[in-house]
Amino acid sequence: MTSKVPVRVRGMNAAAVNGSSDGGSSESGGSEAGPADPHRRFPHASMRQLLVAVALLAVGVLLARFTFDEVTGGPTGFSGTVTAQDSVSLDFTQTGRVAQILVTTGEKVTKGQPLATMDQSFAQATLQDAQAVLAADQAVVKSLQSPTLSAAGRQNLALQVAAADQQLSGAQQASQDAIAQASTQIAQAQQTLTNAQSTLQSDSAQYKQDCSTPVGAAPRAPASPRRPPEQSAPPQAPPQATPPASSGSFCLTLQSQLQKDATAITSAEAALANTRAQAAQLQDNAAHAAASAGSALALSQNQEAVATAPASGSQLSTAQANVAAAQTTVDQDRQTLSSLTLDSPIDGVVADVGGIVGDLDGNGGVHGFTGPSAPQATTGPAFSLFPPASASGSSGSAGAEQPLIWLVSSQQYAVVQVSESEIAKLHIGSAARLTVNALGRTVNATVTQISPIPVDQDGSVNYPVRLSVPTWPGGTMTGMSLNAVFP
Repeated sequence: MTSKVPVRVRGMNAAAVNGSSDGGSSESGGSEAGPADPHRRFPHASMRQLLVAVALLAVGVLLARFTFDEVTGGPTGFSGTVTAQDSVSLDFTQTGRVAQILVTTGEKVTKGQPLATMDQSFAQATLQDAQAVLAADQAVVKSLQSPTLSAAGRQNLALQVAAADQQLSGAQQASQDAIAQASTQIAQAQQTLTNAQSTLQSDSAQYKQDCSTPVGAAPRAPASPRRPPEQSAPPQAPPQATPPASSGSFCLTLQSQLQKDATAITSAEAALANTRAQAAQLQDNAAHAAASAGSALALSQNQEAVATAPASGSQLSTAQANVAAAQTTVDQDRQTLSSLTLDSPIDGVVADVGGIVGDLDGNGGVHGFTGPSAPQATTGPAFSLFPPASASGSSGSAGAEQPLIWLVSSQQYAVVQVSESEIAKLHIGSAARLTVNALGRTVNATVTQISPIPVDQDGSVNYPVRLSVPTWPGGTMTGMSLNAVFP
């Protein structure tokens, strides 16, 4: 009879297998072995393996729970952008030609730094005239307070009065001539525009008549196209003999002519605006010259009157009032001269330069002249950090206006869009952690403003929240995206 050899199994099933094996041995050899030992059913080695397995399972459950809490129950992140604290659009306060542009897009500027200038020759001459009048009025007051005029001095004053009177007459005549010349130039520019409009209307009528053939109808024979006087019209063929190809070619030519007519109207309109601006400047120059000549004449007459009559208290008071008025004029002319230089009001960066030298600029923005003799500027700068919104109308059309220079400040803050479910948890002073995505850098921030007006983004309601940052990471630029977490 074959004897059974007990087999010891190790592992998770050791207790069951070894127990039954031990039991079988007891039954087969009951006389040799006593009752089964309960400790032999769970050997020490198998018990340790079981405990280790249970411990590993518990650690895995804890790690899974921790990971789930981090993913689903941790702080929620919100997207936002880096925003410039100030954005300034700059133009000259009075309309004129841009003489110099001293900065380029992307350049850093400081407060008070000159950015652009206009032609200052006329303003400087006006200031010099006002300063001369002030000096003369001050001399009158001085002479009234201590008269020392001789006969030769009186004769010199008479000559000054005569010269000033002649100068005034010449200035008045020049002013009248300037008005007449300006009227003639404006009338010519207006006539050019009218002619261009008439040409477009005539060509449009001809195109409508000869090229608007209904579908299925025989092509209409084209009318004779307009030709320059030096060209003789070719013999006209009967309408029924005109082949369709010839009619199509004629219509294409007429379409090209209509485009040229529209371009001519655009150039004529720009030329008319430029002529009006030049005429207004010419009239202003002549009027200023006449006013200066009148002031010089009045001053000379006043000096002559003072010199030929004893000074009185009222005369001295009048002379002193003249000095005060002349001083006011000098101050105003200095302010006018200063306004012809565009200075930066902030420390910041040039975000956009919207004009070139020679453009008209004023309170309404840059108005580029696009006439035949004007420099052909592009529709926009070659590079712009933050181009401003385009003006009404097409961006490439003549007469489009935009700021001459646009600045953004060096100081920055963050604007974050917070969901409606989380906005109630925030208040002024709440702490936040901002991560600039492009740099991978994280900084501390503080809530400074919570907008009560929601923003609907694709069905998701968010509230703009503004945060201040004490120190931004190096390389942070306005417009960069960021992620905000409110712990």
